[in-house]
Amino acid sequence: MKLELPDTRHKRQTILRGVYEDNVKMASRQAAAAPRRSPRHAPPPAPPRRSLWLVRVVLALAGFLLVLGGFQVYQEIQAKQQKVLETPTERIAQAYGGPDDPGLRPQPPDGSTRALPLANLFGLQVRTIVIDPGHGGKDPGAIGPSGLAEKDVTLDVARRLRRRLERNYGYQILMTREDDRKITPHQRVAYANEQAADLFISIHVNALPVDTLTTVETYYFSPRGSARVEQLAALENESSGYSMAEWRTAIENMETTLKFQESKQLATSIQRTHYRNMQRVNDEVNDWGVRSGPFIVLLGVEVPAVLAEISVISNRAEEAKLNTAEYREQLAMSLEAGIVAYLNPSSEPREPTEDASEDASEKDDD
Repeated sequence: MKLELPDTRHKRQTILRGVYEDNVKMASRQAAAAPRRSPRHAPPPAPPRRSLWLVRVVLALAGFLLVLGGFQVYQEIQAKQQKVLETPTERIAQAYGGPDDPGLRPQPPDGSTRALPLANLFGLQVRTIVIDPGHGGKDPGAIGPSGLAEKDVTLDVARRLRRRLERNYGYQILMTREDDRKITPHQRVAYANEQAADLFISIHVNALPVDTLTTVETYYFSPRGSARVEQLAALENESSGYSMAEWRTAIENMETTLKFQESKQLATSIQRTHYRNMQRVNDEVNDWGVRSGPFIVLLGVEVPAVLAEISVISNRAEEAKLNTAEYREQLAMSLEAGIVAYLNPSSEPREPTEDASEDASEKDDD
């Protein structure tokens, strides 16, 4: 154990006290030189726990109100959609071409709202129109009470329509059949495509279970239709000549073109004009509107294509009219007006002229 003398211990305490006093003086000088902090630079006090709880309540309430507002908007949209669904049948028919209820007569929309066909929109020319007289040969189509065959009416009306379009407008008109022979839907479609047709019009005459009805309706293609339309399509598609592979290919190609939108426009124009004109000569005619259905003859054609049921052969009184040249000329004239109205939507609607009987006599003399 090392012993320190009293004198030495006193000297050591004196040195340590001097070092301590020097450190205290240095700290005092540094504190005096540093700028004084204003109270405003002091850190903000922590918010009380009650304020945080209030903020959370306000945020939760705002979120609830936002969700409630969105739900109210959703309910308003649903109410508007329901109102559309509950719209009277006749108003829906005006916009979409008519429901399946027989006897409905939708009024055509204002001509000023008609959309331009692609031919007008892009400055294209329509030169070639293929007219397709339905049925033929061993396929007579519908038969009237007195034995009049659909195939004979469609061929005669098609010839009259061709003559009117060639004479009045200079279009090149081709027909899928010129005489009484059977042609499959596949052959009709192939002919239209080979001839680079710009429009395709298939002419048919309807037969209905109720033999007192007289109707007109016009179709464009869709893969499915109502039960009645599908039954009619099954009759028209019989022995079509298509394979399942060709059918699938045509369905796939359908979505890559605008022809079905154009087909609906063409069908609407023909139906509107044909009904209006035929009602002037036969007030028993009912407007069954524009419809869509799985008609094979409309599927494969590469241009706007429609199938027009221009009359009803199962009605005995209508069958008698269909047996006359003058009435067939009226039918051709109405179809002509519908086609021209589609190609020239800005023109005034054509009305039946006084030369129907003269045209009919002229055609019979040919």
